[in-house]
Amino acid sequence: MKISAAALLIVLSVARLAAGDVRVTPLVREGRVWVSFGFNDGLTPELRQAVLSGLPVTFTYDIELRRGVPFWPDRVLNTMTIAVSVTYDTL
Repeated sequence: MKISAAALLIVLSVARLAAGDVRVTPLVREGRVWVSFGFNDGLTPELRQAVLSGLPVTFTYDIELRRGVPFWPDRVLNTMTIAVSVTYDTL
């Protein structure tokens, strides 16, 4: 399947950049690519303190789905921006 090769490229690219700190799990189903990711210790002490004080912290992820092309720049199949907010409930 063509999409699974692109999903594998995402996994390999992220793993190479993050040196194993990011866990990426792709799932290809019915022509769609679903990706979940996670990481440990992703907050700096300053961000951790801000979250624990009750301030909302928003992370923005720019995601590109690419298809690897030998001897040529990879082709971008799709892009997406996702924003996730973290808020600690002090009650």
